[in-house]
Amino acid sequence: MKINQMYQSEKIKEEMREHFEENGFLQLHSFLSNSLEEFQKELVNKINSHKYQPNSHSYYENEKSTQDTNTLLFIEDFKSTTFTSFLEEVTGFSLTPHKSALRKYSHKNYSLLNDENVEEEDFLEVIFDLSDEFDEDAGGYLAYTTQREEILYLEPSFNTLTFLFKPKELMSYLKYINNKGKNKNIVRLELTFKIIE
Repeated sequence: MKINQMYQSEKIKEEMREHFEENGFLQLHSFLSNSLEEFQKELVNKINSHKYQPNSHSYYENEKSTQDTNTLLFIEDFKSTTFTSFLEEVTGFSLTPHKSALRKYSHKNYSLLNDENVEEEDFLEVIFDLSDEFDEDAGGYLAYTTQREEILYLEPSFNTLTFLFKPKELMSYLKYINNKGKNKNIVRLELTFKIIE
């Protein structure tokens, strides 16, 4: 993992800390300096296990049993001490990796709000995005909402890292990808980190 040098600057880190403290989330574009286009194309073909529950979700996931070395290393980089330390420095939290999933969302995929969305504790949610460019009217945006209001929308964005404080009452859903999103893929590594008191 080669984090973009820009995000190693103490001045930028201080700005990131202030933004996270004020808003509870941060989005970092061009996060890795690695060349990722070919890797993304490989991942699109590897993430092929369809997970479907009509009242909950439809997406594809990369099964752990079929992960090759490159995929395993990619996932492990985002659970490493180096990456965890980077998150801790910016968020001020003490963290430990919890769950991870490598997912693909394409035409007709979605996720809905349901009782399974409710967590029993607060987390830091982390998303590394390797998605194709999406038109806004194709769907595919990720919305975060409380029972009263939607508070944040995340559009697909290639080589972008997003992390946000996710209190247990905050839920999320992915807008149905309609026919304007045909031949496009949202590819994401989705992780949660436990916040250690």
